[in-house]
Amino acid sequence: MRGKYTREAAATLLRFAKSTSDPNLAAALVEKAADLNERVGDLALSSKDESGTAAREQKQ
Repeated sequence: MRGKYTREAAATLLRFAKSTSDPNLAAALVEKAADLNERVGDLALSSKDESGTAAREQKQ
């Protein structure tokens, strides 16, 4: 659920960035959106790693 919220927040930031005429604000919003997307990727990687580790431990 957390990843869905984060992706929606990033999309909202990008929409705001497109709608503003201030290039500095647009750049800051895009940077924040990229940071959020990176967090989602990190969450996905860590959850896959944890599930793989758990499966290996159960087999032993």
